[in-house]
Amino acid sequence: MYDEHRARLTPEQLERHDARMTEIIHIGGKLGDADRDLAPMIVFLCSDGARYITGQTICIDGGTQKVR
Repeated sequence: MYDEHRARLTPEQLERHDARMTEIIHIGGKLGDADRDLAPMIVFLCSDGARYITGQTICIDGGTQKVR
């Protein structure tokens, strides 16, 4: 769906869009990939290594969330 959206943009719009994405997403400047960025955390949380983790919010968002 995102690729279809990008395909409809003019070169000027695409340039502005990519610049804005770089401002918003601090790690890499583009949307994450579910297989590379989300799946490893899910596998970890389902493993014995996470057996003592409860009630946490884990942001997998490329750095868009500001934390104090």
